[in-house]
Amino acid sequence: MRPIKLFFLLFGIFCLLTASCNPSIIISSPTNQPTTTTTILPTDPPVAETAIPTKTITCELVTNSAPTSINDEPALLTIIGENYPQTEYFGYPVFSPDSQVLALSGSTVSLWNTKTFELIREFETQSEAEDCYGYDATFSPDSKLFATSDNCDATGYVRIWDVSTGELLHEWEREFASMPPTSTSSWEYFIPVGSMAFIPNSTKIVYASGNSLEIRDVYNENDHSVLNLGPEMYASQISLSSDGRLVYIIMSWMKDHDFPSAWTTQNKFQIWNINTHTMLREVKYPEGWVNLSLELLGTSLVEVNFEEGTSQIINLETDEIKKLPYRQGWRYYSPDGSLIIYARLFGFDEQERIIELWQTNNWQKIYTFMPNNDPSWSYGLTEIVFSHDNTVLAINHQGTVMLWNIRPVVQP
Repeated sequence: MRPIKLFFLLFGIFCLLTASCNPSIIISSPTNQPTTTTTILPTDPPVAETAIPTKTITCELVTNSAPTSINDEPALLTIIGENYPQTEYFGYPVFSPDSQVLALSGSTVSLWNTKTFELIREFETQSEAEDCYGYDATFSPDSKLFATSDNCDATGYVRIWDVSTGELLHEWEREFASMPPTSTSSWEYFIPVGSMAFIPNSTKIVYASGNSLEIRDVYNENDHSVLNLGPEMYASQISLSSDGRLVYIIMSWMKDHDFPSAWTTQNKFQIWNINTHTMLREVKYPEGWVNLSLELLGTSLVEVNFEEGTSQIINLETDEIKKLPYRQGWRYYSPDGSLIIYARLFGFDEQERIIELWQTNNWQKIYTFMPNNDPSWSYGLTEIVFSHDNTVLAINHQGTVMLWNIRPVVQP
């Protein structure tokens, strides 16, 4: 979750958790079901004309759990990084696909060995002249490249680094997206974008720029194309199909010009064919006041409806739905969606504050913990990330990252 979206989403979740917001603001009507528009190309396999997949798995709530033995318990491995002043942007952790390297990406990128906890190298991600903050960061599938996405005062940059040498290979400028005035406001919206993803089995990267996606080959400057999304569409999140042919796009933005009574969010989901630059599917969700959370986990889409109290994970390649019991708390997912962290911290009473680890295949809570006994600690937590092998948690707190071993409960 990135800085600007994180603030609004957490504020909304806080209000929902504490029941301090007026529920009448949330839009609820027969239009609560998302609408779908589907385009099928002759060159593509048939695409279902409904946004609701046909096969559904429902999980039951099971809450008992315990470590396997007293000598084989999860625990803190180490703490890396340095605390930053409150005015600084703290950055966020990113694991390499092979789980051998942890990158802490902020105004600088620090690469750490996850086995020895040694600092491998550091490099600057932005010039001193720019007032920027990090938006996203990711490794290439082979762990050899590292990409950072920054938003600055009026533009942004995508930078590509060689992990082994720290060499800056590319610095591509990005535009802010623009959205036309709405029926209730004459203001034009300018929205920073920064989502990106490497295409599997290639040296190409796809990244958001303005109201489009740019597709570039890291090692071939002439291999560059632009996928135009249209004047009312931009990518706040993107991911790719396992064969790299399809790009999944989430658009989520807040219409906030009439604060506080008319604060609403707009959410859309689209599937595009990268090769033909054609949209195959679109799902339009009804506008509401922070009543919906959408998140892409590779080839899966997570939908959480705070108003209706529902949660589900949709496999975008098989159209299988896994329905999960709704639970309050900040949500952090493993890359494959098999594990969920519920951080029940800000917005909960002090005695209720806890971090929970759940399995999604049988919906069992397998572990609970609090990394720090200081109650004020929970307000500084900015990110929890799973390693790709689901054995380590990186818990980011004001620039420091706790590496927490969860192998004993995940792989007992």
